[in-house]
Amino acid sequence: MIEDLQSEGIDAHGVAADAHDEHVLSAAVTELADRFGRIDVLHHAVPGPLGRGFGPALDIPAGLMRTFLEARVVSALVASQASAPFLRRSKGALLFTSGTAGQVAHPQTGIVGVPQAALRMLVEHLRQEFSSDAVFVGLIPVDGVPAYRDPRADAERTDTGAGVPLGDRFTAADVAEAHFRMARARDREEWVVGEKERGLADTPFGSA
Repeated sequence: MIEDLQSEGIDAHGVAADAHDEHVLSAAVTELADRFGRIDVLHHAVPGPLGRGFGPALDIPAGLMRTFLEARVVSALVASQASAPFLRRSKGALLFTSGTAGQVAHPQTGIVGVPQAALRMLVEHLRQEFSSDAVFVGLIPVDGVPAYRDPRADAERTDTGAGVPLGDRFTAADVAEAHFRMARARDREEWVVGEKERGLADTPFGSA
């Protein structure tokens, strides 16, 4: 992705960071802020090891639940704390990607749903605390499994539950477009993105 952006003349840079290491993650956010001089939008989308994310709640190992909570919730908190001073200066936006299992107890999704529900509450608190700073805080629960750009990679993915259909459907680009529009328009605090957003990435901004 970075190379694609650079090929279009966009100044793009990335830093790899372990979302489970708060010091490394915080340093990565600060490094990028220092490089570009500001943060306008911080987007957090760390779900945890989704290939192990489906099954009965009573069978969930405690350690695996901690892993998912660290990925989905603790890393979101760390990234928010690290970016806060920069977002306050830019009056920027914090966007979080999640899923609908945090609202509805879909069968076999307890291990992803509990952290999603916790993230929702964290987002509410961040929204309250940033309200006086004109920092926008948005949540995008994704309802379904968006398709990858590469059909072969999409067909071979291992991050879905058994029996989840992976045919023609909305795409990761549609989800990305929803994030862009939310950050620009700031007209809704939450946007459940799913099949109804199919083709959104191909629709001119302002017409949907």
